[in-house]
Amino acid sequence: MAHNYYLLNGKDGKGKALNVLVDGKLHRNFIDISTLDLATLDIKEEDAVKVLKEYNPKLDLTGMFYNASYPHSKTKTKSYATIFNQENDKTKDYLDSLRYFAEQRNYKKEHKQVLRLDMDRKLEDYIRKIIYNIIKNNAFKLTEYESLMSSKLKEIITDKFYIYYDKDINKYINSRIYTLRSILNSYTELRNITLEYILYLQNENTNLRTAIKNTENWDNMGMEVIEPIIYTKGQDIIIPKQMELADYLPNFPKVRSRKK
Repeated sequence: MAHNYYLLNGKDGKGKALNVLVDGKLHRNFIDISTLDLATLDIKEEDAVKVLKEYNPKLDLTGMFYNASYPHSKTKTKSYATIFNQENDKTKDYLDSLRYFAEQRNYKKEHKQVLRLDMDRKLEDYIRKIIYNIIKNNAFKLTEYESLMSSKLKEIITDKFYIYYDKDINKYINSRIYTLRSILNSYTELRNITLEYILYLQNENTNLRTAIKNTENWDNMGMEVIEPIIYTKGQDIIIPKQMELADYLPNFPKVRSRKK
């Protein structure tokens, strides 16, 4: 089933999909998680509320930001952590790499190619770099349950800490490289480990799993497929909703829109 991706803000069990400015147009739905990431990576984290308030003036943005895709299996929502621009001296290289891989994934999506990232030298070098630095810096908290990283990645890292603690890091990575490649050529896995490590480098909260997962059951409004509109600063924002069959056939019974 085809699904779209949305940026939402919410609290107390209620969320609302937001308009995001891309190339002079307001977008609500995005074709892929990478497409949405490229849009939010253009927004500085500290400016996110101010920037997005301009495009969503009637909404209260005092809640948490999160991404969601909908629909899965007819009505199910899946949620993901939002990645804004957190660039500084510590994080720049990781954010630059994430943009590169997001652009690659987005290109593959637009051209209906297999979505796995190219397992080339650039990706392998990045995999080796981030795993090496996580181990070297003893970023053990990234292996806790609340981390967004996959259980297999956590296992590889904890094995180094507990079982192969006296083994050279590069030699250890070499011994696990085939498994690491098979996991991290998935863009969603790569974005999770990158986000987690960026948060760790800035001493920010990495315990996101439960908070993000819970939003899947929230009353998430506005996840509709709509056409982007040209935006001029200060204009009244009226987003046209997707038309239903009843809008074309007056005698056809109108169906109540789903909230999710």
